[in-house]
Amino acid sequence: WGFGTGVLVAGLLLAIEPAVARLLVPPEALDLFARSWPILALAQPLNAISFVTDGIHWGTRDYRYLRNGMLASTATGLALLWALVGLGSESLTAVWLVTSIWVCVRAAFGMLRIWPGLGNAPLKRR
Repeated sequence: WGFGTGVLVAGLLLAIEPAVARLLVPPEALDLFARSWPILALAQPLNAISFVTDGIHWGTRDYRYLRNGMLASTATGLALLWALVGLGSESLTAVWLVTSIWVCVRAAFGMLRIWPGLGNAPLKRR
């Protein structure tokens, strides 16, 4: 359900891009917006997986694993952001790419714990 909702949100964001651009983006930033918005939109299914798996980890009190996954994904994101220093006009698009990678790492950690049940997975049959 979470992934499907993420796909729907991604489709909605892609569909409303022209309206958002017209209403909220100054003309001089339209090109930058047009390169960045699809990245934001296409990351939504991964966001949904991250949030669903976070909820499962919270609900099963698997806080240590959740913390470790968040630390690993944040370290990855920070390292990539550090590499972007001095990128200039392409930085907004690059930041959205890094954010998408951060979310992808979070989703991967969440899914690996749930399926196939990495380590002491809380939902693994004992």
